[in-house]
Amino acid sequence: MDLKFKKMHGTGNDYVVVDGRDHDLDWGKLSLEMCQRRFGIGADGLLIVAPSDSAVIRMRMFNPDGSEAEMCGNGLRCFTKYVVEAGIVSLDNATFSIETAKRVVLSTPVIADGHVQGARINMGHPLFSASEIPIIRSTDEPEQGPILDSKLTVNGIELSLDYVSLGNPHAVCFLETPVDQFDLHRIGPMVENNEKFPAKINFHIANVSTDGSIIMRSWERGAGATWSCGSGACAVRVVASLRNQMSTKGTIDVPGGTLRVHWDKNEGVFLEGPAMEVYQGHWNFI
Repeated sequence: MDLKFKKMHGTGNDYVVVDGRDHDLDWGKLSLEMCQRRFGIGADGLLIVAPSDSAVIRMRMFNPDGSEAEMCGNGLRCFTKYVVEAGIVSLDNATFSIETAKRVVLSTPVIADGHVQGARINMGHPLFSASEIPIIRSTDEPEQGPILDSKLTVNGIELSLDYVSLGNPHAVCFLETPVDQFDLHRIGPMVENNEKFPAKINFHIANVSTDGSIIMRSWERGAGATWSCGSGACAVRVVASLRNQMSTKGTIDVPGGTLRVHWDKNEGVFLEGPAMEVYQGHWNFI
């Protein structure tokens, strides 16, 4: 079988994107194969275009380990570029809805020179309760949240974590020391797979700069260390606001570039950043 795909990225978070509307395939198994960086195309995830009963279009996202993710901020921007430029979604309205595994979000493409250069995604409202994130709550952690400064010890290191969900679970750790000095590749998987997190968790470390911007690095469930995490940037931005550590609008620097995140407590969390096509091709398999 010959399957057309596009390779895309949003601030270095890279994806294989496939129009799956006419295919009934084992997407988790296919993600395992296509996302391998030595023996496949190589990506942080596989994005599938699918029909929706509750939105204009549906995005499914599969991690490199074959698991399906509930939400993907950088993926949503790449998905937006794909469906608009392929004519799958018409721009009769400036904004259109996308169904994800846990919620419907709104995407506003940023167009220049006839091409989608990026998008502004309304990711919806953050969730703070232990059951919604989810985490196994200790007796000194509130059920309704927000849960800030939660202590978690991994490999003899005590971390102070803040928890939030953007449809998927996030643990945020603000550090005094530079994020580049943190051993993310060793600590990241220990946090991700800790028994406190029944659905595992995305783990982010962050520094607040003197100008109010943020520098962050991410360890993502099912993918490991990535150059960017869009929903994670939203989680970091929300936590920073709860801590009064940055102004209402702010930039977040990730290894793959810069994102803008704005939390409007009435409308939701808005994520804005680029979306790029790298190349397109055909995947042949039996």
